[in-house]
Amino acid sequence: MGTNWVTFTVRYLARHRSHALLNVLGLAIGLACCLLIAVFVRDELSYDRFHEHAESIYRLVMETEDDGVIEQRAAVDGPIGATLVREYPRVIDATRVWPRTSTLVQSEGADFYEERILRVDPSFFEIFSFPFLEGTPAMALSQQNAIVLTRSAAQKYFGSTSPLGQVLTLGDRVDHTVTAVVDDPPSNSHLQFDFLTPIPETLYGSIQLNEWGKNRALVFYTYLRMQDQVRPQDLEAQLPGFASTYLDDLTDEDVETRLFLEPLLDLHLHSTVGKLDASRVGIRYTYALSVVALFILLLAAFNYTNLSTARAIDRAREIGVRKTSGAHRTQLIRQFLAESTGLSLVALVLALVLATVALPFFGPLTQRSFTVGALLSPALLAAFVGFAVVVGMLAGAFPAFYLSSFNPSAVLKGRVPLLGAGMGLRKTLVVLQFAISIGLIVTTLGVRDQVDYLQSKTLRLEGEQTVRIPLEGDYLRSNYQAFKQKVSAIAGVQQVTGASGGLTKGMISMSPEAEGTTESPTTDVLYVDTAFVSTLGLEVVAGRDLSSELVSDVGQSHLINEAAVRAYGWSDPIGKRVPLNIREADGNLNEDKLIATVVGVVKDVQYEKVREAADPLLITLYPTQVRYAFVRLDAGQALSALDEIEGVFDQFAEEYPFSAAFMDDEFDALYRAEERMGRVFGTFTVLAVLIACLGLLGLSALIVSQRTKEIGIRKVLGAPVRAIVVLFSKEFAPLVVIATLVAAPLAYVALQRWLESYAYRVQLGLETPAVIGGLALLVVVLIVSAQAVRAALRDPTETLRYD
Repeated sequence: MGTNWVTFTVRYLARHRSHALLNVLGLAIGLACCLLIAVFVRDELSYDRFHEHAESIYRLVMETEDDGVIEQRAAVDGPIGATLVREYPRVIDATRVWPRTSTLVQSEGADFYEERILRVDPSFFEIFSFPFLEGTPAMALSQQNAIVLTRSAAQKYFGSTSPLGQVLTLGDRVDHTVTAVVDDPPSNSHLQFDFLTPIPETLYGSIQLNEWGKNRALVFYTYLRMQDQVRPQDLEAQLPGFASTYLDDLTDEDVETRLFLEPLLDLHLHSTVGKLDASRVGIRYTYALSVVALFILLLAAFNYTNLSTARAIDRAREIGVRKTSGAHRTQLIRQFLAESTGLSLVALVLALVLATVALPFFGPLTQRSFTVGALLSPALLAAFVGFAVVVGMLAGAFPAFYLSSFNPSAVLKGRVPLLGAGMGLRKTLVVLQFAISIGLIVTTLGVRDQVDYLQSKTLRLEGEQTVRIPLEGDYLRSNYQAFKQKVSAIAGVQQVTGASGGLTKGMISMSPEAEGTTESPTTDVLYVDTAFVSTLGLEVVAGRDLSSELVSDVGQSHLINEAAVRAYGWSDPIGKRVPLNIREADGNLNEDKLIATVVGVVKDVQYEKVREAADPLLITLYPTQVRYAFVRLDAGQALSALDEIEGVFDQFAEEYPFSAAFMDDEFDALYRAEERMGRVFGTFTVLAVLIACLGLLGLSALIVSQRTKEIGIRKVLGAPVRAIVVLFSKEFAPLVVIATLVAAPLAYVALQRWLESYAYRVQLGLETPAVIGGLALLVVVLIVSAQAVRAALRDPTETLRYD
């Protein structure tokens, strides 16, 4: 009997090749999409799990509350970690991580600006498990001038030669000796680095890094390793007392300071503070992609089930013949279930092939590196095999149990209402298919609108054709004005200005005690040269711009942004005085504070983050503090001008490499996560729509073929082709309308919930769901009409003989 099953199945599939292809292809595309998303989500969930004591590692977070305003930050006071280890036996060890800004690294054979340098405590390797290739954890960071390289960094600077004992010069002529080489951090590590150096005891020779409350502008991330099996709540219950002892005296009486712990395994997906994890997309995106995968899976399953049950109607006569020939119902049930499940498993095999082919494109789309091995994970394969079997069983249930129950003589005489069998189920599945498709399209367009809004010029600095150039070396910095004058004379240069920070990097933060307020919020500070506002496209919304023509402006006038006005609680900021510390050329702080007056307010812009409200910003005209030059270029002469600028740079700092970054690229990087996820959503939405259209194509062709004789009779009775097209279109058009009415409100609510995570968000309108619903209706009418027209144009004499 098994041989007969195979024979019947092969003959049936050969006779209905197009139906089988559409059915298997639709399910395969859906399974391939879900496999790729599952690989991405699995990678997101695996972050930092490779560390030996991952479940016992936590990061400290400080929270302050002032008049109901809560601010969280991952950067805490330098001595906190060591003090907790000393006073709480359950804390085994602690380490600080302090990222450096872009730093020049020099060796005898190579000079590069490096971004991935971390200063850490010697206990770093007692907490984190990065494999050593050369050297030992105990000696790696034992000396202040030590430096640890990754495999890639060692290859970059020293090639195949062992780097141990070699010297690298960092920044302004500070030599470091290579003491160890570790393997490159895996892609699923939130700590990404190429170099590790010890945290010094002092900075600039005068700033003590282990003093309470004096260095909160420095970004110390503190990690704790707890005893195994110790609950974090046990330590958190004691942290209020710790904060009261060590932190309360460092802030105003009205400010409440709290400490809490973030599990290492939650940092990548759940943390909203800290800047170490550049690849973080957040748990919302992971949930959203998981929902998209579920929807595509349901879409493919509905499609497969719909086509399978609809085509099963045509097999009623086969069932009648076989039952008349002695086949038992149980045999028919087993055959149809096995047949449907077998096709479903074939679709899974095809899905694995499609996913493997798509993997090289999917990696760059998500900015991840995936191998074929990720697709062949036993747990992942087992889950998808189980799903394929379930879908196959459900799709085969209708012919197996419903059709096999009919009396064979009644079926062969055509007295069973087979045409309407399962129609209610199929209509329901069609509504669900298009509801999912319409919902995904509306959501994707909403995500795109939000990204476009964030990138609008109302929220960002003007960086097009503006380059940032680090001013390296004391000679160049002290002769900045001469450098500026020569660069300004170059053809193609529109404006030249400078600042103490690079905007997306190297920013200084302070907590000044401003006039007329008790607030001392953390404020980003920029010391700038003239024309900074116009070069970067800032908009002055109150007061005036800074001007070098006014002697009183130099070192005595501030611009602040709207966020600073709110943070300081000023109703009228113009004329308010704000004191600042100024760092001298030798790195020491000037004992006399610079007390300058606010002369203008600029519009908020985003230069470091996109989801939260803009940080308070204070801009002071003080050219001697400039560390970066900003040059606006003519679009047509940008490359030639850059070559000439490099020549001028070499005149002032020949021993340093020239580096220029276009600011529009820097600002675009802030939105990269949103853009990346928007592209991912868009790609899978297109594939979901393709699956739905394949299903509709197959279903409409099947229904038209089942009503071929009816079409012939209508034509004989004088019905025009247009009437036949309208007849079939009317069956599907109401289903699309219902799907739109179901999907639009749900997509709208989901988008609103997602937008809540953004301080600046686009306003959603109702026109998008209406347009998408209309387009979906048009697509349905075109697909169904094409099938109906093809059938209606056939000769009625052929259709009446159709069997």
